[in-house]
Amino acid sequence: VLEARIGNDCSGPEDEVLMSLKAIGNDGVTLTGKTTLIKCINNDKTSMDLKLASLEAFRHMDLGNAKPALLELYKNMDLDPEIRIGAFVALMRDPCKMCIDAVQATMAKERVLQVGSFVMSYMENARRSGNPAKKGKIEILKMFNEAKIRRDWNLEIMKYSRAYEASYFSSYLNAGIDAQSQVIFSQAGFLPRQVKTDLNINLFGRSINLFELGARMEGLAHALEPS
Repeated sequence: VLEARIGNDCSGPEDEVLMSLKAIGNDGVTLTGKTTLIKCINNDKTSMDLKLASLEAFRHMDLGNAKPALLELYKNMDLDPEIRIGAFVALMRDPCKMCIDAVQATMAKERVLQVGSFVMSYMENARRSGNPAKKGKIEILKMFNEAKIRRDWNLEIMKYSRAYEASYFSSYLNAGIDAQSQVIFSQAGFLPRQVKTDLNINLFGRSINLFELGARMEGLAHALEPS
């Protein structure tokens, strides 16, 4: 039913399509055709909210044959940084060596500061993470070699997009907690465009999501400018 409401490329009633995409992302529904979500993102007539919701809909899925298309979105430096960062995050939830090699090659020539700052902070978090529930994923992310990146991506945190992560694990209790946040700025604005927070507890080798909060603000910076 949800897949039918999305249609072929999210060209239906926006409110209905948006609610369906969010339901797919929240419930972890696996679509029979993941290319539908890619078509939604590439559809020039869909709003930015629909494009980002399409990327978020991947978050509990096995990406499978959608990985090459997501990689192309991430690597396209002419796209909006929000789209590129969303594609990157979707890929890093289910990383592979091909993904890391593509990120490595893209970061070597990255010219978009918002994207470069976010990607580098995400990879730095992975290197420091001690979450045993994500051990397999972290080992893949650690294939990224920061030493090969010549540019200094340690940019101002109040101006450029970043990923944040904090975790604690007790081997005695075999339990822990980790929190992840994303702050995404726009190219032209002094306020964040997106803010997301994700809190998980880790019990006996399993990660259990407690809550996810997210907000997207567009045009607020212009509204706050003095007239």
